[in-house]
Amino acid sequence: MTVAIAGLVLLNVTTVFSLTLLPMGASLGPACVFWDLVALLGAVLPTAYSVQVLLKSCPRALTLFDAITCATGVPLGAFVVLCEWFAAVTFTVPMLQFVALAVDSALRGAAGLSSSGPALACAVAAQVVLLTAVQWHGMEQTTKALWILALLGVAPLLAMAAGVAWISGENLAAPVTSSLLQPGASLVVFGFAGIEVSAFHMRESSSDTYRDAVLISAVLIFLLYASGQLLVAALVPHESLRVEDGTIQALRIATAGNPVAFTLLCMLAAIGGFASALPWLIGPIRGVAQLLQQEEHKMVLVQSATCAALGWVFMCTSASSGFWLLAAASATATQAMYLAIFAACWHAKCRDRWDAVVVLGAVTSSVGFGLSLLPPSTIRIPAVGYITTLLTPIALFW
Repeated sequence: MTVAIAGLVLLNVTTVFSLTLLPMGASLGPACVFWDLVALLGAVLPTAYSVQVLLKSCPRALTLFDAITCATGVPLGAFVVLCEWFAAVTFTVPMLQFVALAVDSALRGAAGLSSSGPALACAVAAQVVLLTAVQWHGMEQTTKALWILALLGVAPLLAMAAGVAWISGENLAAPVTSSLLQPGASLVVFGFAGIEVSAFHMRESSSDTYRDAVLISAVLIFLLYASGQLLVAALVPHESLRVEDGTIQALRIATAGNPVAFTLLCMLAAIGGFASALPWLIGPIRGVAQLLQQEEHKMVLVQSATCAALGWVFMCTSASSGFWLLAAASATATQAMYLAIFAACWHAKCRDRWDAVVVLGAVTSSVGFGLSLLPPSTIRIPAVGYITTLLTPIALFW
């Protein structure tokens, strides 16, 4: 059965785009567009190309672990799979944190959970239980429905655009252009991660279909992120922007105090955010189960327990600090994984030709990796401790 371009585009957009990361780009002001372009040209396209090369070199590969192992051997394959799993688990918690704050804002009109660590941790744990149930029963069938629900996350962007058009220019926030080399830049680049998921559907479609789907997806993802980041920056004053729920702040301003509209948009954002969390967990669980030679259901329980534990540890501190640390840890692991993928791709091509696309991807991932180690001013952790915290999992996996 041929997979239509629309299906691959839907998979790519819902996997990659996330309302959770819009405030990170908004914190950079108009400079976010530069990093969006860097991620588009230096991350999305090279990654899709590299995974496609790996799959062609190993036609029997069913997972990323198979493809990397076939090209370079088990050690690098294991490193990629563990980094992918760690990145998925650590970023799932901030995504569920955003969902909890969106639901809280819809029900109470204010995100009171952000000031209550234990309550926020409980909300994250409850969502982890629900995600576990979804993965445990009928995962394949449910996933397709959740991809459709994830598109609901686009509706708040349209509302923010309408809000910007409705509010006079005098009342809009003046976007503050930050230096390009900011910690938030790494998370803007990280926001474009995940395009490799659709590569494993390449066998169900022609190469031309896959190529066209990637190009269309890349453009759509760029437009969604760039417009969303600029809208949040225009609506929310820079000095009051919160990274964990800046999108909700923007929705409150865009709806101009209309409680019905604000509640509806927060619920749509929550549904879209929750649905988009599942694709992050499905792919890595298969690779880890294959690596450890365990049943997927057992690894789902381990994964859920890890997410819940991270929620309790990090959400019971400052909401912003917990968000930053987990998102930065996920970004660091993702860039390390991409560097390994590019190395495997180079090896699969027998190193007999210079490939500018792979080199561009490696350079972009190296820059993203370095930026992710820059500690933000909002976290009161010594730079050495911050860097050590992010690098320790990578070193253990290696």
